[in-house]
Amino acid sequence: MKRIGASVGMEVVAAMAVVLGVSAPNAHAQTQTASVSQADESVMLEADIVSEEKTPHRVIAEGDVEAIYQGRVLRADRVVYNMDTKRVHASGNVQITEADGATRYADEVEVDDKLGNGVATGFAAKLPQNATVIANSAIRKEGDKTLLGQVIYTGCPICDAAGKPTKPTWTLRARRATQNVKTKMISYRDAVVEIHGVPVFYTPYFTHADPTAGRRSGLLPPSVSQNSALGFSYGQPYYWAISPSQELTIEPRYHSEQAPSVGAEYRKRFYSGDLEVEGSATNARQFDSGGDKFGNKEARGHVFANGVWDINPDWKWGFGIEETSDDLYPIRYKISGEDKIRGPFQTRPRSLIDQLYVEGRDDSSSTLISAMKFNDLTIPRDSATLPLVLPYLSYLKRIESPILGGDVSLDLNSASLTRSDGGTDSRRATAGLAWNRRDILGPGIVVEPFAEGRGDYFKITDYPAADDSESFGRGYASVGSVVRWPFQRTGAVDVIVEPIGMVAVGTKSPNDARIPNEDSPSFELDETSVFHGNAAPNYDVIEGGTRASFGLRVSAKASNGIDGSAFIGRRWRTSDDSTFTEASNLGRTASDYLAAIETNFGSLLSANVRLRLDGDDFSVRRIDAGVRTNVGPLTLGTRYYKYDEALVGTTIPPEQAQLYSALKLNKNFSFNYSITRDFKTNTNRYQRIGLVYSDICTTIGVFYSRDEIQNRQFGPSEGIVLQITLATLGSIGTD
Repeated sequence: MKRIGASVGMEVVAAMAVVLGVSAPNAHAQTQTASVSQADESVMLEADIVSEEKTPHRVIAEGDVEAIYQGRVLRADRVVYNMDTKRVHASGNVQITEADGATRYADEVEVDDKLGNGVATGFAAKLPQNATVIANSAIRKEGDKTLLGQVIYTGCPICDAAGKPTKPTWTLRARRATQNVKTKMISYRDAVVEIHGVPVFYTPYFTHADPTAGRRSGLLPPSVSQNSALGFSYGQPYYWAISPSQELTIEPRYHSEQAPSVGAEYRKRFYSGDLEVEGSATNARQFDSGGDKFGNKEARGHVFANGVWDINPDWKWGFGIEETSDDLYPIRYKISGEDKIRGPFQTRPRSLIDQLYVEGRDDSSSTLISAMKFNDLTIPRDSATLPLVLPYLSYLKRIESPILGGDVSLDLNSASLTRSDGGTDSRRATAGLAWNRRDILGPGIVVEPFAEGRGDYFKITDYPAADDSESFGRGYASVGSVVRWPFQRTGAVDVIVEPIGMVAVGTKSPNDARIPNEDSPSFELDETSVFHGNAAPNYDVIEGGTRASFGLRVSAKASNGIDGSAFIGRRWRTSDDSTFTEASNLGRTASDYLAAIETNFGSLLSANVRLRLDGDDFSVRRIDAGVRTNVGPLTLGTRYYKYDEALVGTTIPPEQAQLYSALKLNKNFSFNYSITRDFKTNTNRYQRIGLVYSDICTTIGVFYSRDEIQNRQFGPSEGIVLQITLATLGSIGTD
C-alpha cells in the first residue's frame, strides 16, 4: 500500500509525547529541542491512510502511523486529532521514542492540545540503564506530573538478548506512583520490593530519581552492619545537591551498643581545582572491642580533607588533612580512607599525615614546597617522636644541554624537622649534581657511566650523639659505571641472558654519627636498587667508599605468550658501615644474596618470588612469594611472607600468609573467603567469608569478618555486613 505523508499542526504529536513522558529529557536534550523548535515547528506524519472528516472535524491517520516532531518519533495503529475539541487520541501499539533514546508504550493515549492533561492505558516505558516502568494507567496532570496506577518498576532487563520476555530479578510494586517531570523524581505509595517474586521489604512511601535525573537531593539507601563493638548499626544518609558544582551528604548513625554518631562528606569543584572534606563526630566514652565503655564522655571525631587548585598551567597548590580525636577512633567507628593519597606524600598504613604544598612542573624541572605533620595510630601520641616538617623544599632540574655526551641534573633539597617535649630538632640543606650517559660498545655491551657530587649542611639540636646544638657540613662525591652484556637466542622460546655489574668509588665514610636518620629509617637493599651507585635512598645517609654489585638476569618468552624471568645478585663494599642497620642489607662488606623469580602462564597461573638469602649459608632471611590462578570456577590468590626476626623487630609478624579465594558456584552465586594467618602466634589476624549473588541488575552479599589484631584496648573484633545493590536504586550496606 502506498504511504501518505503530510505536514500537520505540531500539537498532534507533541501532546502525545508529553503525556507518555515518565521522565523529561535531560538538560542537554532540552537545549536541543528548543533549537529544533525554532527551526521547524511542524510535525511530519506518515501513514497508510490519512483522511479528514468535516463532522466532527477530525484528522485521522491509520495503518503504521509514524509521526516525527523535534526528534521524537510516534508510532501507532491509529491517530485521531479532533479539531473541535483539540484532543488527540492514539490507539493500537502506541510507541513514542524520545531523542535521548527513552521509549514509552501504551495501548491507548488521549491528551489535550495544551499538553497539560491526558490519559494513557496499558502504559510502559523503557528508560536508560535498563530501567522499565509499567502501569495500568497513566494520567497527566498540571503539565508536569504523571499519576501512575498499579505500578511496577525495575532496573533489570525484561527481555533477553534474543528479545524474548524474561522475569526480572527484582521489582518495585506500588499501588500508585507520581512522576514529576520538573524534578525528575518518582514517588511511590504502598511500595513492596520483590526479589525473584518474593516480597522482602515494604514501605508506605518511597521515592527515587529516574535514571535520567542526574544529581538530585534526597534520602540515599541506608548502611547496615553488626559488630561486637558498636552492636547493630544503622546509618541513614541524606544527599544534598547544593549546586551543579557542590554536594553534601550527611549520615546520622545509630549504634545499639554505643552513643550515636554523624558522618558527612562535602565535595566542591572549582574552575581551577577540587575540594573534598569528610568527617564524623560523636559525644561518647571510649570502648574496647567487646563494647565495654571506659573513660569520660567527650566530643570525638575525625576529619579527612584534601584540595588542589591550579595557579597556572605549570603550578598548583593544595593541602591534605588527616586528623582524629583519638588514635583508635578510626578502628572503633570503622572509618576508612586513611590510606587515600591527599598530596605528594603518603605514609605507611595506620598512620596519618597533614600536608600543605605548592608544586610546579615543566619539561625540565620540578619544584615542591611543603609542610607536614605526622601521627602514628598504632601508639599513643608522642610529640617528642613525631616531627613537624616546616618547610620541606625540593628542586630538581635537568640540564638540557648534554655535558660530555651525558645528562646532567641539579638537586636542591632542604628539610626542617621540629619536635616538642625534648625531641630532636634537625635542619638540613643539600645541593647536588649528577651526570650519567649510556653507550653501546662492540658486541652489544651496554655501558652506563655516572658521577655525582653533593654538599650537605646540618644543624642538630637535642640529639644524643651530638652536643646540645651543633652545626656542621658534609661533602660527598662518587664515580662509577653499570655494565650490561645481554645475550639473546630466538626460536620457539626467546631467551635473554644478561650479566650485570656495577663498580663505584666515592667518599670514604661519609656518614656522621651526629646526623639522625630522619628520611630513610626502614629501607632495604633489594633487586631494584642493587645496581644503584648510591643504594641508600633520600639524603640523611649515604653509601660511600668503594662498592660493587654483580648479578645475572634471565628472561624467556614463548610464542604462546608464556613468559618468565629470574634474577640473582649481590653487593660488596670495602669496609663495614655501622650507620646502616642489619635490615638495610648495606652495613657489612658483603650483602646477602638477592633473588627474584616471576612466571606468567596467562590467566591460568602467575607467580612471583622475591628472596633474600644469607651470604654465608644461603638460608632464607626474607621471602615474599605470591601465586594467582584461575581454574574453571575457582579464582585463588595467595601471598606468603617470612622475615628473619633480626630484620623486622617485634612490631611486624615474622611469618604470615594471605589467601583470597572466589568460587563461582553457578551463573549467579559465588563464595568468597580470605584470611591472613600469623604463623608465629598461630592466629588468624583477619578472616572474611561471604556469599554473593550477582547478575546484571542485582548484587546481594552477606559477609562475616573477624579481626584478631590487638591494638591496646581494641581487638579482636567481629561483625556481619549485608550488602544489597539494586540497579538505578542504589545500595544498602557498608563495610
